[in-house]
Amino acid sequence: MIKIILVSLISIFGAMTFFLQKTLILFFIAIFTVNVANAQWQQTSGPFGGEISALASTGSTVFAGTTENGVFRSTNNGTDWTMVNNGLSHLGIEAIACNGSNVYAGTFYGIFFSGNNGDSWVSVNNNLSNPSVECIVTSGNDVYIGTWNGVYMSSNNGTTWTSLNNGIPSGIINTLAISGQRIFAGTSGNGVYLSVNGGAIWNPVNNGLPANISFYALAFNGTTIFAGACSDGSVYRSDNNGASWTAANNGLTDLCITTLNVNENIIYAGTQTGIFFSSNNGDSWSESDNGLLAGTFGSGVWRRQRAEITGMKEAATSQSDLLVYPNPATNVITIDFMTATNTLKTIEIYDIQGVKRFETQTAESTIIIDVADYPSGIYFVKMKTSDSNQVQRFCK
Repeated sequence: MIKIILVSLISIFGAMTFFLQKTLILFFIAIFTVNVANAQWQQTSGPFGGEISALASTGSTVFAGTTENGVFRSTNNGTDWTMVNNGLSHLGIEAIACNGSNVYAGTFYGIFFSGNNGDSWVSVNNNLSNPSVECIVTSGNDVYIGTWNGVYMSSNNGTTWTSLNNGIPSGIINTLAISGQRIFAGTSGNGVYLSVNGGAIWNPVNNGLPANISFYALAFNGTTIFAGACSDGSVYRSDNNGASWTAANNGLTDLCITTLNVNENIIYAGTQTGIFFSSNNGDSWSESDNGLLAGTFGSGVWRRQRAEITGMKEAATSQSDLLVYPNPATNVITIDFMTATNTLKTIEIYDIQGVKRFETQTAESTIIIDVADYPSGIYFVKMKTSDSNQVQRFCK
């Protein structure tokens, strides 16, 4: 039976399941169709390469980005996976977007383009002052990226990029949503901005939104725009192009919104504990009963009907070279270096606005860092050695 599948990205420490007693962070969702007829969690044949950090689909082809081993491709809706890293010089994937056979992969160190459905990649970072990419959206022949230094656009598949930051504060752009010439941008700490001319000029549109919070999710449903926040914990809706916003949380039992997506007028909200949907334009929400594909930390992609989930069990996982826990953190984090145990490493922690909060050098295999004074939010742990760089997220 053909079902609409909600692809939920889950970062977990040490185990795979949908509802975990351990750490679970839902980063984003994408929607496509797939045949699911199994009454249990069913592991696909990968991809195995650390945390599944990004998912995108075009037709029956699905791309999965990992934090350590680049991009994997499935041409049968996630049943089988093949690594497609020819030309990728950085394998920590932050975002993926598809536009036909054109595929874009964003990393902490830049963006890559494939014009042949992932068979080969080229680096396309000209004119990018800070190429760390958080999000990618496409519109016709144009591709827009949110980076640690604002918004950029390319109309030639990334050969050149144009800065589109007139009126928008410098800093991290977490999410973008586009409809024609209208582009909404969710920022770190500065709310939501709107451009009505393809990014040429931006203006803040925060009437009705809490001040100084970060937005991680934006989605259009017709002429209505939805925005999701985590630190504030709400879905907000605007029916007048961002001129004003109202909270739309009726039925949401988890108010940390990390992703939004729309399919056939149904709005899906990804949270830290599950997925909710609204079929009445955000007036009310219910827990989703659609089928799921779950991206995990070390155990590839799994799939199951959400309505069939009645319990949980541990699954064997592979270890990452850089392991950060507990996640979310409270007072301290522990960092385990699984392979680079005797190597001199530089460890840095950045907040979501790109401010460096911590730096040290160590050759130890495990270190503990005090984060008790860190404000609530998302942080990035960056490990640099003489021959590699890795990045992991944690929340507080």
